[in-house]
Amino acid sequence: MKLTYEEYESISFNPVDATKFDALSTRAIQIIDIYTRYYYSFVDFETDHDWRKAQVKAAITFQVDYFSEMGKTSYEGINSAPQSVSLGRTSITKSSRRASESSFNKSMLAHEAQLALSGTGLLARGVG
Repeated sequence: MKLTYEEYESISFNPVDATKFDALSTRAIQIIDIYTRYYYSFVDFETDHDWRKAQVKAAITFQVDYFSEMGKTSYEGINSAPQSVSLGRTSITKSSRRASESSFNKSMLAHEAQLALSGTGLLARGVG
């Protein structure tokens, strides 16, 4: 599974530059592989249905944009928040992390990527 920079530019609304794209697309493909349970390790991407390939490429594009916007590519990085923030004479400090905060964690998979993959069968979690 591969997405060229030209394909990415044609899909993205706010494309990153080519130098950032290589690193972000590699990580995006890793995440898409995890969520699709490595489907393309068993099926040749090039011989798959054109409509599913288009959805996967869109999902990779959305994932690259998500990582670029978040400025991080790991779960911990995306979900880390500063413990204190200071603006001039004003300072806000977070006193502790509550267990209930885990429900507010951001997903590694961009919401748009999940939407692109829905209906393709790649997110199915049934037992064979």
